[in-house]
Amino acid sequence: MKPRTLPSLLVALAALFVLAVVAAVPAAATPSKAADCSGCHGPGLGTYRGTTTASPSTQFPAAGATYTVAIGTPQNPIGTFNTGYWIANSTVAGATGTTTGVYGGGVGAVHSYTASMTAPAAAGVYYYKVFADDGAKDADAYVNFATYSITVDKTAPVTTAAGVSASWVLGPVTVNLSATDNAAGVQSTQYRVDGGPWVQGVSATLFTWRKGGGSGDRLVEFQSTDNVGNVEVIKSVHVKLDAKPPVTRSNAPAGVRNGPVTVTFTAKDPDSGVASTWYSVNDAAFVQGTQVTLSATPAGRTDSLYFYSIDNAGNIEVWVRTSVSF
Repeated sequence: MKPRTLPSLLVALAALFVLAVVAAVPAAATPSKAADCSGCHGPGLGTYRGTTTASPSTQFPAAGATYTVAIGTPQNPIGTFNTGYWIANSTVAGATGTTTGVYGGGVGAVHSYTASMTAPAAAGVYYYKVFADDGAKDADAYVNFATYSITVDKTAPVTTAAGVSASWVLGPVTVNLSATDNAAGVQSTQYRVDGGPWVQGVSATLFTWRKGGGSGDRLVEFQSTDNVGNVEVIKSVHVKLDAKPPVTRSNAPAGVRNGPVTVTFTAKDPDSGVASTWYSVNDAAFVQGTQVTLSATPAGRTDSLYFYSIDNAGNIEVWVRTSVSF
């Protein structure tokens, strides 16, 4: 046999290398649920790229009201499987409960859904899990889920009033209102004074004016409403304003008297009432009391009496003068 030349040996070796490389390349893989991919989620029975999201349109729907949930389900990279969702609800955080859901959408794509949900009729906190799934509800669905909760609030706000004294005062007085709500939050507070029109606000100022205007036992009513429409039962406080001083009269007799005279001072105050009465005889210091006896001796004189009263709100009457002659 004629020995091979060096060039022919190199050609033969190159052919053997090509055959070895071709033999090492495996046949094309068929997509399956067990396929692996970078950035996917799931226990291996089905994989998703990304995470599930769920955002309710409100956290505090009214009892029995319809609300929506914006749902995003991740891409299933295996082209033969669709991505959908199903929702589980429970009154216990972390529980599964009953389910509802839809499946479908474009193969392999990230999907967006709007789920229409009905809030329970009973008050309470309700928890939901939103699962991404290909329709089989198999083990991969239990890994890729989002959670949200809603609160059905059927309790009205509670409003309290501050700045009100149980005693009579001169005024002005500002009634400060403060409202709290256990869940949905306070939307508004309103008040009215002495049965007048309702006014939205958290403070009411009551004034008195010259000659006692605005005096009396004033009524302030108030209530609050929360963000889901629960309305508080009307509450009220009384504000006791007195800007009118007492009026004091005496029974001092007219004419000349021959014997001792007892003068009585009678005071009246229609609102807070009389606290004390004071009198002075002939410019002496004022003494608290409602009666004084004047002696008939020496004769031929006139005693001057000055008197006034103070009411329970602190209004002081302008003193009044009278006289008794002997």
